[in-house]
Amino acid sequence: MEMIDNNLIVWSNCIKRCQFVYDLYRSDQSYLCANRVFLANLKLYEASEVLYNNSDGFEDLIFLLIHLNDWFLQFEELKLSKPLSTDLFVFQRVNGAAPYPKEIINKILENL
Repeated sequence: MEMIDNNLIVWSNCIKRCQFVYDLYRSDQSYLCANRVFLANLKLYEASEVLYNNSDGFEDLIFLLIHLNDWFLQFEELKLSKPLSTDLFVFQRVNGAAPYPKEIINKILENL
């Protein structure tokens, strides 16, 4: 049980980090800020995989993992244009991409 508790703390901190850097990105949609989101999302993905693969009751995290997979692909495609750190770097969810599962995230956070 302690391992699950520690994993939940890590996951919760990753969510907070993602929300913090995303708020910064929303006010400055530069490549610099988008890269912060990318790095935070990588850590969230790793923490989510641990919970999804090693704990009962976190099956809904599959929706977050799929969303992040789609997001990483789009980030990598946009990155191919070799933006400068100050360049505008705007994400728009493409058709078929999984939306951010806000309700699932909130449900998990409420039960911590």
